[in-house]
Amino acid sequence: MNAAVAQQAAGGQPEAELSSGQAAAQAPDRRAGASSQPTPAALPAQPMTGRMLRALFPGKFEAVWKNRRTLIIGADADGRLKGYSDGKYDAGRWEISGNKLCISFAVWTGGDRKCGEVYRGDGWFMGLLNKKGEAHLRFRKR
Repeated sequence: MNAAVAQQAAGGQPEAELSSGQAAAQAPDRRAGASSQPTPAALPAQPMTGRMLRALFPGKFEAVWKNRRTLIIGADADGRLKGYSDGKYDAGRWEISGNKLCISFAVWTGGDRKCGEVYRGDGWFMGLLNKKGEAHLRFRKR
């Protein structure tokens, strides 16, 4: 069974086949000390659309913030967010604005609204990229 067929059988969408140059650009860096954080070259060229994001939300998610903090997040249909990390709770809001996901938490973002495009890859959704193109937020459905 080829990889695309296996992925479809597992409920996923087949990914486009890559040239050897693209595959090399997306291969993980296994050097000692190399970050497991996807590089800009590893992110898909196109962000998810607003329609794709609306199909993903509301829901419950496992998330990682800045590769340091693991969170459990509940995104309610009315735009409320509930998050738990290291025994601490925070609340906030979420919305889809155009093709961007916007989130805010009272404590974790200081009430600031953070918006950004979301990319899908390697089993995670990645968003809120920094200036280097690294994802501040990685999340997946629970």
